[in-house]
Amino acid sequence: MKRLVSAAMCIWGGMVGAAELDGCALSGQDYADLVAPLLDGAWQAHNGPGLMMMKMGANEMKLPMPRAGHEIMAMLYRDGTVYADMAQFGEAEIRLADPDSQIAPVPVDGAQQDLDFATLGLAPDCSTDGMLRLEFDQERIDEEGTHLWLHVHLAVLDEDRLGGVLTVQGRGKDGTETHARRLVSFLRN
Repeated sequence: MKRLVSAAMCIWGGMVGAAELDGCALSGQDYADLVAPLLDGAWQAHNGPGLMMMKMGANEMKLPMPRAGHEIMAMLYRDGTVYADMAQFGEAEIRLADPDSQIAPVPVDGAQQDLDFATLGLAPDCSTDGMLRLEFDQERIDEEGTHLWLHVHLAVLDEDRLGGVLTVQGRGKDGTETHARRLVSFLRN
């Protein structure tokens, strides 16, 4: 009897927490009325593995980037628009990605990946090309005078999970250029 009750609770609990959105079934037409309002709230931005390239003059260096923990951020839904509010970059409007643009994979452990399945906890039933994709950009100058450009390209897996690639480019006062790309996963906090 105890096992039966336990199994029923697991099934019932799973149904209660079931995702409302299926990223493989969404289109750009679903964004404004269905997806955008559901993104509002606190999120954990998980920095997955990636690759950084640095160039100074004729010298170029490539370095693998390990996972780097996560930070808490907010997605704010205001007047029909969603904004990503990140501590380092401030607010940026999240918009539909061009339907012809694809999430460019990142080299990780000898393979090209466009989603961090380990952090997201699932593999979707379709490729990111078949999913609703969002993006946002931001730029700033850091305390050392380095000009930074941020671009995030995300696939919507469901209302609690977004995944994709974070690209940061920088140009320092000394002429050093950096280009970093890493997998990123946004999980509802």
